[in-house]
Amino acid sequence: MVRARSVLSGQSETAFGYGLLWRIAVWVVLLGVFWLATVAVTQAATLTETKPGSPVQLEVPSTDLLVQGCVAPDSLVYVQNDGVVVGSTVSDNDGAFTQLLAAQQSTIHVVYAYYEDPDNRRSTTADYTVALPPQTTTVLDVHPAPTVSHAPGSVQEGGIVTFRGYACPGATVTLEIDGNITLTAVADASGYWTTTLNSLNFTVGDHVYHVSAAGDTYQTPVSGSMQFTIVPSSTPDTMQPVVAFPGQSPSSGADPSVPVVITSPEDGYVTGTRRVVITGTGSPYSQIEVSVDGQIVGSVYVNAFGEWTLPYTLRSPTQTVHARACDGTACGDASNTVDIIYRPDDTSLGTDCRLQL
Repeated sequence: MVRARSVLSGQSETAFGYGLLWRIAVWVVLLGVFWLATVAVTQAATLTETKPGSPVQLEVPSTDLLVQGCVAPDSLVYVQNDGVVVGSTVSDNDGAFTQLLAAQQSTIHVVYAYYEDPDNRRSTTADYTVALPPQTTTVLDVHPAPTVSHAPGSVQEGGIVTFRGYACPGATVTLEIDGNITLTAVADASGYWTTTLNSLNFTVGDHVYHVSAAGDTYQTPVSGSMQFTIVPSSTPDTMQPVVAFPGQSPSSGADPSVPVVITSPEDGYVTGTRRVVITGTGSPYSQIEVSVDGQIVGSVYVNAFGEWTLPYTLRSPTQTVHARACDGTACGDASNTVDIIYRPDDTSLGTDCRLQL
């Protein structure tokens, strides 16, 4: 009896052992199936099937170039890639702009950038060389040089030359004349900057200048060279206009006794746009200097019909405009004054738009 019980007990232990092995095998199979399913789901997340039954395609990240920088607010920025214009954008109220160039070749590119400021001056084109690694987005910071113009084009000895233009707001603009004389100005919130030069100690002849600008984290390239001319005080005036229109040409036939009058806009004019056109009358072929808040902002010649026109960009809520006729360093009486009121938040007055000349 004891032996029989011992045999039955041995059989039970053997059966239990086989059952344990079977359970372990089942768990191994289930774990394997779960692992394969996980791998399949992970691969499915990175593969895209174009249509049922078609081969799957791997999604490869694009090689992109993000061009960004700062210029004058509300400026039209152009971006060229390898000599071809590939995009344009308008800078925001802080002067910042971005332009995405998607799906580029992974190679070395030469990127050019320039802009047109609110007064339609064009900056010097800045160029940058950049290597694009594959399947990633490369960020390129570009900062073209400030825009600049001067008035008058020619000045008699001892006369004043006014330089003005636009840059990134807050930038320090450096103007270098003849390689050894430096003037500086700081761009205001609209990007506008201006500075003046007394030509008293300059020699007669042409003088070359260029500009650049610097901010907290950037330095622009140097602009292209420009020049102004100083003429002897005994020679006839050869001053040139800042803005010249068809049919305008200076002449010695100007009558200084004819008063200068601003005809538009009228005094107290209210506008919701920054661009205005100042018009007036004067002696045909005479030169007119237009000042805003006591600072010269432009010089034009009166046409044969006694009319003159100057586009201007408002920079503060209220600005006072007057004009006068000048012959060299001698100027006549000031015209009537006109107050222009700028209200950008008043939508009933219209929207800000670019003046097309």
